[in-house]
Amino acid sequence: MKKLLKSILPVLIIILAEITVAIFLFIDPIGFTTWVVRILGIAMLCASLFYIVRFIILKIKKEDTSVVPLIISVIVLAAGIICTFFAPQLLNVLTKATALVFGIAMIISGIIKINMYIDTKREGFAVSVISLLSSIFSLLFGIVLIILSFAVPETVANAYLYVAAVGLLLEAAFDIVALVFALRLRKKIG
Repeated sequence: MKKLLKSILPVLIIILAEITVAIFLFIDPIGFTTWVVRILGIAMLCASLFYIVRFIILKIKKEDTSVVPLIISVIVLAAGIICTFFAPQLLNVLTKATALVFGIAMIISGIIKINMYIDTKREGFAVSVISLLSSIFSLLFGIVLIILSFAVPETVANAYLYVAAVGLLLEAAFDIVALVFALRLRKKIG
């Protein structure tokens, strides 16, 4: 049972993440977008401050270090400040960017699921075609979101978030069906 849970845990985490994000997008797309951007901003602030302090420590120790990480850290620090403190003022742009990020995340999810499908098939386990369809859906929906984020004017930017929410729910449904089929196949095989 532990081995089974360990093998399906990544899929369960993906399903829960898809459903959770979709629910938050339906409840308050603007608030959720702002929250996501602020969390990203805080992460950028922390990472950039870490590398700036690291650079200073290395210089104090008179170690030879490149200035490129410092320059990148300062740029990331500026982006982190903007994301953390000015997210509501940038919502139209951020909403399009968030739709773009969700599209990229769905493509990555699709690639991960295709890889899991191939690995499972290669190990000789029976795998449902639904798993492959779920992966393809993730890829295609991610591509659609990316295209929409560039093609549709900012005046309908909130629509991206609802489209992303619907896509995430459909993707979660595909993943649940694929998981059920995979568990049934595994049970039959023994």
